[in-house]
Amino acid sequence: MRPHLTHVAATVCVATALTLVAAQPPAPEQKPEPPQPPAPQLPPRNLAPPFFNPGEPAVVSRTRVIKAVFRGQRIEISDRGNKEIRMKVTRTVDGQPVPEEFQAADPETLRRERPELGALYDRLAGPR
Repeated sequence: MRPHLTHVAATVCVATALTLVAAQPPAPEQKPEPPQPPAPQLPPRNLAPPFFNPGEPAVVSRTRVIKAVFRGQRIEISDRGNKEIRMKVTRTVDGQPVPEEFQAADPETLRRERPELGALYDRLAGPR
């Protein structure tokens, strides 16, 4: 066996591999990604907002708003615990919307002054 041929064959293989690596074009430069803004921090749960003072009573709006379409009329009812009732009834007359607004202190007053609106209020708003 000829040891010098094996050594020569190994040298040729290494030289060929180095030539192939050197012949490859350089890898394109990768631009670093711009830094991402930090994720928004959510406030801890079960804590009151910073403006809340436990020593003062909180004022909460308990206005209820009901919107419905009933027998071709658009109706919007708002009240605050069955008080300060406001109703807006929009009927269509000759293809044009005709809004009417009504106010009452409570359901009994509404039923007494406008029985048809009192019945509508009872049907749509229901007991509270």
